Amino acid sequence: MVMGKANVVIDEAEINRLKHLMETLDLNQKQFAAVLDVSPVFVTKLFQYKKRPGREVLQRLVGFGISMEWLFFGNGDMVSNPVRYRQLKAQLPELCSR
Repeated sequence: MVMGKANVVIDEAEINRLKHLMETLDLNQKQFAAVLDVSPVFVTKLFQYKKRPGREVLQRLVGFGISMEWLFFGNGDMVSNPVRYRQLKAQLPELCSR
């Protein structure tokens, strides 16, 4: 655990799981930011343990078939909905070009 600004607790393991997801999808930080619909600066700060993913980011990941249980606690499989995850992978070129 790391304390961010305004005494926000940042779970390093949760951030590391997001890094793992980015690497699994073979994306760089700029592309990952486009997929998450956030700025590249936000992703940089996220990976420096200075920011936490907000509700919108987490909801977007769940919408892509990523398991909330895995994101928060590291339990179970990364993918909870294989169909949505495959759709995400198919949409990556379009999402990353934003």
